[in-house]
Amino acid sequence: MPKPRDPQQYDEEYKALQATLEDYLREQVSLLSDSGPAPVAAPESWLRRHRADVYFVVTLALIGLLWWRAPAPAPAAEDPVEEEPVPPPSSPAPPPAPEPAAGRPAPPPGFDDADAWWQGYVADHAAAVADWLLAVSETRGLEAGQVSPMQKQNFAKWSATIRAASSRDANLLASVRTGLFEYVYGRWSRGAAGETGKWERVDLVLNPAEYTPAGLRSLAVELGREHWFEAFDAEDKRLQAALVVGWIERREP
Repeated sequence: MPKPRDPQQYDEEYKALQATLEDYLREQVSLLSDSGPAPVAAPESWLRRHRADVYFVVTLALIGLLWWRAPAPAPAAEDPVEEEPVPPPSSPAPPPAPEPAAGRPAPPPGFDDADAWWQGYVADHAAAVADWLLAVSETRGLEAGQVSPMQKQNFAKWSATIRAASSRDANLLASVRTGLFEYVYGRWSRGAAGETGKWERVDLVLNPAEYTPAGLRSLAVELGREHWFEAFDAEDKRLQAALVVGWIERREP
């Protein structure tokens, strides 16, 4: 950027311009005098008469000179505008997995394969399962006619088989699960309030009229396992196993 000029320098340039202009005027007047008579003091009289005009012209000339010699101001630099970064599109986060209710167990590993899980449970708790099969054969907690003589014999035989671990037949274990489920629901419904269905007897036949979704859910709530299921159907093998195991773990034969 050029160094700013001293004001005294401007004043000197103005005076030099004024003197040049006056010399020029005198020269023109002298030329006119040569061509004809003219008063001696004509230039001075003319300058005094037109001094204001001369100063005006000189001032305009000086301003023009200064404007022409002054450097043009540099354009102000614009501050760069920082653009906010646009975040990349992101896929919606998956919903969090539901957590089991506080203080209540989640379904055990392998529970969705009801047959395999039930077989494993019987193998690990053979004595407890055998005790409950014996309770069915003796009609404990039920009325005398709610277990037929033939089913009394079947459950007594199954109790001995399970206790001795002499058989792990899949059909046998399925019948054991179904029979214990009938027995557990029938024994519970005797003292339960609300809608429970019209339970009749242990016969290895799941009659829909004997079991209602509301009753099954109430029993699951009592055993702390209703949060394992969205629907309650007596033919759901997972529900049968969950209720039987929950009953065995919380009751005495």
